[in-house]
Amino acid sequence: MLKAIVTTVVTLCASLVLGQDHTLSPNNTSNNNSTTTYKHSTSKHKLLVIPYEPKLYMSEIDRDIISKTQLTSHQVRNRVRLGLNHIVSAEAQKAYPSISMLGTDDVEVAKDLQYIYSSIGYKYEAVPDADLQAGEQEKATGAKKLLNKFKRKEETTKAPGTRVEEGQLVGEPEHRERYMNTNIVNPNLLDYLSQKYEADVFLFINQLDLEGAAEPGQQGLSDSDFRRRIKVHYTIFDHTGKQLYGGTAITLFPPNTNDLNGIIKGYFPVVAQSITARLMPGASLEQQEHEKKAKQQRKEIEEY
Repeated sequence: MLKAIVTTVVTLCASLVLGQDHTLSPNNTSNNNSTTTYKHSTSKHKLLVIPYEPKLYMSEIDRDIISKTQLTSHQVRNRVRLGLNHIVSAEAQKAYPSISMLGTDDVEVAKDLQYIYSSIGYKYEAVPDADLQAGEQEKATGAKKLLNKFKRKEETTKAPGTRVEEGQLVGEPEHRERYMNTNIVNPNLLDYLSQKYEADVFLFINQLDLEGAAEPGQQGLSDSDFRRRIKVHYTIFDHTGKQLYGGTAITLFPPNTNDLNGIIKGYFPVVAQSITARLMPGASLEQQEHEKKAKQQRKEIEEY
């Protein structure tokens, strides 16, 4: 009999206390060979939070963190992964009852994670136009801002990719921010997870980037270039496999912040709120997408 799973009630260590606790009550009624299903309070939707694979942790600042905290590289990676998953799960709880697949010693859940990772693929794609990335506006130079103000968007940009112009093959580079998207390659995956965990919305945290800041003294850079970035790649699916949303959540933090607890508790909640804003009840994810695109278009019109 699979023991009861506790959702996001995680003890990172005595010095790492994160977020609020929310406990999942398992439904242990079963036949002889059945697996445990996981019930929460009654709700229209239920969310399963799936952490990124350990290999998809990309950090340029681990050396500074290790020097500050005296932790090993393995400890840093584990705490970052556990901390992000815990905070995202706790924040998502405000939208839907949420189940975390990290922070439990349950062997069967660990096997399910490996099953998930073997059932998905990854692909870099351009982030949606509606994503308002923290710090991206600051990165634009004054000349670029001025150009955008006086020239219409369709006159100054061309679609990325390869095309033919006047009989010549012309390539247009992709300048947009990109994110690691998840593809479901096993058609049985979400049906299996939906039945076992009684979830109908799936949040895949695909990758985490901790990006370093520019070196002092470099010319022509904006203030945001001298701050570090936390960038979380994620994808949201419904139980049918339809992708509801995919993109990144980004926040900036100072280059002299190397305390791991401070980074997790101080800045992970910002990206968690950005992610779970896509899950808040009262409007469908598609409706939120349309509203955000409309808002961005109004902003662009006002800038012309």
